[in-house]
Amino acid sequence: MTRICVLAFLPPLVSLSVRGDASEIMIGNRIGWPRAGMRYVLLILLVGAITALAGRAQADQSATQGASPSEPAKTGPSNQGVSEPEFEGVFFRVAVGKLLPLERQMLAVKVKVSGAIIINTKATLDIPGETSPVRFRADEPLEFVVRSPLAASAADPTAAYHLRRLDVAKGRREVPAIQGHASPLGASSKSTPTAGLLPLEFAHYGVSSYKASTSGLSPGEYAIGQAGAKTVFCFGVD
Repeated sequence: MTRICVLAFLPPLVSLSVRGDASEIMIGNRIGWPRAGMRYVLLILLVGAITALAGRAQADQSATQGASPSEPAKTGPSNQGVSEPEFEGVFFRVAVGKLLPLERQMLAVKVKVSGAIIINTKATLDIPGETSPVRFRADEPLEFVVRSPLAASAADPTAAYHLRRLDVAKGRREVPAIQGHASPLGASSKSTPTAGLLPLEFAHYGVSSYKASTSGLSPGEYAIGQAGAKTVFCFGVD
């Protein structure tokens, strides 16, 4: 567990706790907060939580990127001479040996606060547009390729690359990040970073890349990318 004291404009009794896959923030308040104060506290806590989660993800990302290479990955005859992406971290769909581009987007954090005496807050990671222009059929298996520095090491790519189902809201696609609640008695906030994650099967592809496979996706919107990265690669299934 990581515990971080929030010092800016807040008393020492306010703290942030991050526990494993689920992150919780709890504050105690013996004297109660004015209405505007509760809003301010909850916003501070949400910013702190997002910063802590992003910092942890960035540390995990840096650790995987800095993994010491072991022996080069051995590839079978079917993988020799295949087309690999030119740049690291960029996902393509591979079909009949051809690399097909996906929709590239940047995640944006959106925070919504509602209520008066009882304050509810929701933070999401947003992608503009309700649907991706890149579409695939629900009845076909999908294979994706990414060039990765991990391909020449013994690192597990499952922890480094994720496929996630997206929620669709008005004018955007989103991933739930943090939900918060505040009242005169205190405030709390909880995050589940694994929401919407789907399994992938990995195999070496060529010399410097991985192939990530999935099947049976139901109609909807999806994003694939590196854990903790701001850039994701989107597609839809019909």
